[in-house]
Amino acid sequence: MGPIYSSEPDDVTAFFDAVLAIRDNNFEKAQQQIDNARENVVPVLSSMLGDFSYSRAHRCMVTVQQLSELEVSERGDRAAERKLN
Repeated sequence: MGPIYSSEPDDVTAFFDAVLAIRDNNFEKAQQQIDNARENVVPVLSSMLGDFSYSRAHRCMVTVQQLSELEVSERGDRAAERKLN
């Protein structure tokens, strides 16, 4: 049984779906899930511009940083796979 990718992910679900996709060397799906997670974080960050909440902003910024690091990992794994082929 393969990984279960959610059909309408939130930022957390999309993040972990991207992790699973990287584990399975499904780099296109990983990038798609990273993009989905970013799209879900943007409205939350935008809503905080008017009503600043440090704890909410911190969680979102941690998520954005994790997505950046996951994308770097995905690109590195993709490059390594190309070298093997």
